[in-house]
Amino acid sequence: MAEPLSDQILRKIGEARELYHRLILMVGSAGSGKTEALQELVSDLGLIASLITCDYNVGESPSV
Repeated sequence: MAEPLSDQILRKIGEARELYHRLILMVGSAGSGKTEALQELVSDLGLIASLITCDYNVGESPSV
C-alpha cells in the first residue's frame, strides 16, 4: 500500500532539516493532490502557511 502523500511530505521535511537550504519542492501533474496534501498537513499540525503555485509547463517559456 502506498504511503499517503501527507506522510511523505512530513518525512521529507524531517530529512530537509539536515540540509543547508532546507528546501522542498513539490512537483507533479495538475490534480495529483499536492496542494490538498499540504493544506491537510498544515491543518493537522496547527500551522499557518502560505502556498505558492507556479502554473506553467516546465521547458516552455511562460506567456508574456
